Amino acid sequence: MMVYEKHSRPHILLTVRSRSVPLHSGQISFPGGASESRDKDLVETALRECREEIGVKVERQKVIGQLDPVYTLTSRYTVTPFVAFLEEQPATKLNPAEIDSVLEIPVAELLKPEGFREEIVKLDGIPTRQYFYIWRNHTIWGATARILRRFLKIAYGSESG
Repeated sequence: MMVYEKHSRPHILLTVRSRSVPLHSGQISFPGGASESRDKDLVETALRECREEIGVKVERQKVIGQLDPVYTLTSRYTVTPFVAFLEEQPATKLNPAEIDSVLEIPVAELLKPEGFREEIVKLDGIPTRQYFYIWRNHTIWGATARILRRFLKIAYGSESG
């Protein structure tokens, strides 16, 4: 997760995944992916994936924390989110095989109660709490929404998100 200042307001960068990728195609997510044997740790995996997917080189010292791991219910992955703070808006160069576009969402928009909802849905017959953030014509849900919710609660004390 990249948090940065744009127009003197904190923003979070999310990606819209390409329709051609086999998992989570067309969904909104953070840059990321599976670790590789060359990665010395999960921070290095996250930084490498940022470079590969959106062309942003984040320096290791910009990583300010790690959030609790999140399990993806449909693809059954465990995601370990890291938060990096950048002083300025990152210049992106998208890998079109993986990413269709980026969303730069002001944190203030994510904190608005009217932009958040939760529902109980059945997954594999089990009632499961799902979170949704609505920004413009985009719906952020699943693991991405759970990661956002955790971050907003820790960083901003958000009760609605």
